[in-house]
Amino acid sequence: VIFLLHVFDGFTPAQMGKAVAFACLTSVAFTSIMYFFNISLGKVGSFLMLVFMVIQLAGSAGTYPVQLSPAFVSKIHAWVPFTYSVDAFRSVICAGESIRTPVIVMCVITIVFTILTIIEFQFRTRRIKAGKPIFHDFLEEKGLKIRERNFRCRSGEIDLVAQDGRYLVFIEVKYRKNGKSGSPFSAVGREKQRIISKVAMFYLIAHGYRELPPCRFDVVGIDGENIHWIKNAFDFCS
Repeated sequence: VIFLLHVFDGFTPAQMGKAVAFACLTSVAFTSIMYFFNISLGKVGSFLMLVFMVIQLAGSAGTYPVQLSPAFVSKIHAWVPFTYSVDAFRSVICAGESIRTPVIVMCVITIVFTILTIIEFQFRTRRIKAGKPIFHDFLEEKGLKIRERNFRCRSGEIDLVAQDGRYLVFIEVKYRKNGKSGSPFSAVGREKQRIISKVAMFYLIAHGYRELPPCRFDVVGIDGENIHWIKNAFDFCS
């Protein structure tokens, strides 16, 4: 944006290098915040980020000085990241005060929310690993015999292949942290069904089936602590 303003509008900060560098740092910092809330809370996180943005626009005093703004602005002014980004851009544009403090604040924000994002992913991984044995037990209690896990080929992967009486069952497993992240079954769209169908055909060929056995495509959704099983969730897709 700074480059485009410079080329098309003649905008030239007094400290162009610092302006570009700080713009990059600010982008990374705010992206880390938004990414963490989006992956942690889904749509709720996106809504909170919208509210956060509105609060920051008011609290940073970027349009009017703090002295001319409502009383609540002075109370939150020092606590919103926008304040430091506005102060820094003012400094590099006009060659004003040092931007050391804003740089430190943005670096801290980036580091903290990057660490929180990594922790969130690790937590999810542990939950998924812990949930799989429970899920296998659930299916076996329902009479299915697990024949293969995570069958892969060039076309893709099938999470589980099981035998349910005379049916050879191809099972897609979807996880959600909670219901707010959307239904696990919503992720198994038409394209995903085609991929699973291709992998299923490869499985039959690879295991030497000369005749097509009765097959079924099931979807299992793990939503928090709940397990939902849909038999015959979709038909073969060519």
